[in-house]
Amino acid sequence: MREMGVLVGSYEPHQPKAGGGAECFQWEEALELLEGRSADLFGR
Repeated sequence: MREMGVLVGSYEPHQPKAGGGAECFQWEEALELLEGRSADLFGR
């Protein structure tokens, strides 16, 4: 999706392992990026 210009955060994907990284994902950053992208698309 990055090649398509879709940004959902700076968290780098990795192979799953015990404990995972879901608690490290920056949800606020993803929402801000999506909010800005929708504003660009819809002229807000």
